[in-house]
Amino acid sequence: MTTDVATTPRLDHQLCADLVAASRAVVTAYDAALGRLGVDYPQYLALLALWEADGPVGISHLADRLRLPVEQLQPTVRSMVVARTATRAPDATDPAGWAVAPGPRAEELRAGVTQVHCDLKARLAMDVLEFRELQETLRSITRAMS
Repeated sequence: MTTDVATTPRLDHQLCADLVAASRAVVTAYDAALGRLGVDYPQYLALLALWEADGPVGISHLADRLRLPVEQLQPTVRSMVVARTATRAPDATDPAGWAVAPGPRAEELRAGVTQVHCDLKARLAMDVLEFRELQETLRSITRAMS
């Protein structure tokens, strides 16, 4: 089978390459800023979800909220428990058997985490409408590819 060079996809035309580069840039920027607080990007996302929850949340629900498999979230939660940014307790109602809640250090981090979010959002130099449109486009891509 031969391939027509004229129909071979070009790297510059690949949305996936741009998405990977943008994702890497955003996560790297967040990790650098959050590192000063002793938090990494996955922990940041977990903290946001835990702060939004009204009380302890099953780790399976937290994983769903973060759009991650439970197995991928568990090491993050373990490191958060060690750092005292989360607590973990048995939960018979959760399929994975654990409930997670913000830990004693979580509230101390809230102002710093909020500032990191504001600083990095400002770096995007987008107005609210542009930001929401980009979010919806990314979510549409995720739904279409899932």
